[in-house]
Amino acid sequence: MSTPENFTDLKNDPLDIVKEIRYYTFFWPWFLASIFLMSVLAFVYLRYTSNTYASTAIIQVKDAKSDPSSFLTPSAGAMFNFNRVKIDNFITQITSKPNLKNIVKALDLQTNIYSVGRVKTTLNFGQDIPFEIDFKTDTIIKDGIILKVQDEKPTLEFGNKAYTLTIGQTFELEDFRLNFNKIPEDDLEFLIKRSSETTAMAGLAQSLIVSSSSEEGDNIEIFVHGANIKRNEAIINSLIETALADQVNEKRQIYALSIDFINRRLASIVNEIDSLSLKTTGFKSNNLIFSPEAQTTNALSSLTDLEQEKFNLTTQLQLARSLQQNLQSQSNFSLLPSNIGINSGNVNELVVAYNTLVLERNGLLSGATERNPIIVQLSTQLTDLKKNILSSIDNYLDNLETSLTRYKEFKNTTSTQVAKIPKLEATLLAFERKFQIAENLYLFLLQKREEASISYEATLPDTRVINYAYTNPAPVAPKRSIILLGAVLLGLLLPFGVLYILKITDSKIHTREDLCLLYTSDAADDTPCVDLGGRRII
Repeated sequence: MSTPENFTDLKNDPLDIVKEIRYYTFFWPWFLASIFLMSVLAFVYLRYTSNTYASTAIIQVKDAKSDPSSFLTPSAGAMFNFNRVKIDNFITQITSKPNLKNIVKALDLQTNIYSVGRVKTTLNFGQDIPFEIDFKTDTIIKDGIILKVQDEKPTLEFGNKAYTLTIGQTFELEDFRLNFNKIPEDDLEFLIKRSSETTAMAGLAQSLIVSSSSEEGDNIEIFVHGANIKRNEAIINSLIETALADQVNEKRQIYALSIDFINRRLASIVNEIDSLSLKTTGFKSNNLIFSPEAQTTNALSSLTDLEQEKFNLTTQLQLARSLQQNLQSQSNFSLLPSNIGINSGNVNELVVAYNTLVLERNGLLSGATERNPIIVQLSTQLTDLKKNILSSIDNYLDNLETSLTRYKEFKNTTSTQVAKIPKLEATLLAFERKFQIAENLYLFLLQKREEASISYEATLPDTRVINYAYTNPAPVAPKRSIILLGAVLLGLLLPFGVLYILKITDSKIHTREDLCLLYTSDAADDTPCVDLGGRRII
């Protein structure tokens, strides 16, 4: 008799491939029905699932002239990989939260507007939206705002309330305001949802991939996955523009600080120049100095003239005293020296008149005595004239002495002024040096400010755009070919698995062969199993 152990051994006999194939092909309608069902499900999934597109852009990091690794050997540079650090810094800058926040605000990514169709809902963006909606608060609207256009008449449903909109007028509620740019001719339905800023930033970060194109390259690739091509490209281009603007602004901050510093210094230098000008003008006015060199020359020339004038006055004084002594020493009337250089016309005239009378008297004395009335009259006239000459000489001497005293005082004053001029000139030179230094510094700072202004306006970012955002028209998800192939494979595997499980768990006898195998004796002579007609089964 066959034991359970013998039955187990019969089950472990070599696999009959043809028999197995016949077993599964017997149920071919099941396989066909399964493949059809899985294909229908895959088609429905693809029909109702929105496509996801991948948009990409490429920017390149410029080579900096002052590379910190330039002093290293190539091996050390490769070991430290400063270029990679630089690329990672730019990637971090692009994906930073402030940048993402700016993009969310600039493109209003908190607001998602869908066009509701019979089959599926499509995300709209930009010019595809015939209206503008502006949220006044950060209200989160999960259930959405329904906006319908039927027969060119727009209606709005929000918060279990319905509103009829008027074309050309702005509809405004507490949370938002809405205005139609154009009324679509076809009947449309829009669903407007509003998320929080944090959620929008998280969604943007999840759909954004920024990476280096290679380990040693300078190119950075930006990928964005989303259901709307225009939205993807707008996000990428805005990220690029924001990153470029940040790089420019970061550089411009240095130039702006330089310009502000230069402006403050220029203001202080202008005040210093004005102060020096006032001080110099006041110093010149107080000390009567206008041109030190010319004034010194004039003063020295004046001193020379004063010495000459003093010499002339002294000479006149000596000549006048000599004439006075000559006149006073006369015991009788005798001729006086005339034209001796005395500059007094009165004295010279009196001397000439005196000499004329002396000559006349001497001529009369040759034929008469001193008692002659004419000679007596001439002697009286000479005596009076002599007194007049002495009086005129005294007056002339007084005038000469007065003039000499004044000239001496003037000379002393002029000498004192000339002595002061070097010291005053030194002070003026100090003022001029300070003024010149301030003026040169002013001109220098003006030049530097102009250079900084030019650099400010001509500032370029550290990266340049190789390719702005572009999108492959073929969607990256869902993968139609893979899904359809998977549906076919699943349609084959599902009935195969069911049939296999049923087979290995089936313990019933379905054929004579199964009966023969079950009740064959375990004799050692390998007796074949035959049916009632004597035909061999095994």
